[in-house]
Amino acid sequence: MKKDLKIEDYILIAKSDIKTYIIATFILFLILLFIGYKVDFYYILFFDLILVIRVLERISTYNNLKLIKSYLIEHNVINKIDKIDFWNERNYFLTSNHLIIVKNRNVYLVNYNEIHKIYIETILRLSKNGGYQEYLHVLTSSNEFTIMTYSTYLVGEELIDIKSYLLKKNDKIIVEENRKR
Repeated sequence: MKKDLKIEDYILIAKSDIKTYIIATFILFLILLFIGYKVDFYYILFFDLILVIRVLERISTYNNLKLIKSYLIEHNVINKIDKIDFWNERNYFLTSNHLIIVKNRNVYLVNYNEIHKIYIETILRLSKNGGYQEYLHVLTSSNEFTIMTYSTYLVGEELIDIKSYLLKKNDKIIVEENRKR
């Protein structure tokens, strides 16, 4: 967890991530192009697609951060955001007093006292490409947010179980039984 950083710092980090991924993608493309030329097998360039997808994820993250900053400025709460305790490197922040999350290109500033209920949903896929994922569902009186907390798949965000963190911030949260799918 990175501590004592502001929204602007995370935006700079996201911007440098984009540059790094673009450079790595270009270098990998050149290497694969050379290999493809030597062995007359250009289909190997499809491996570069993985990094292209990661670049797009980093751009999405950067856009989410810009959305969050715009929201905080527009609603005149950017200076009221205390210390940022956690950023999942994708779409939400945990601060001293709020969960800030992007859902469907909308930003929500949720006070921990507004959270009524939480539960964990587990998804187990038993197949050739199967895997396991856990999602924490956070329910307020007006909305529900889904936060990935664990995955056996390769994901472009930092995953932690924030259930205990939320319960420390609001001990009145109802913890429902886990759900399986």
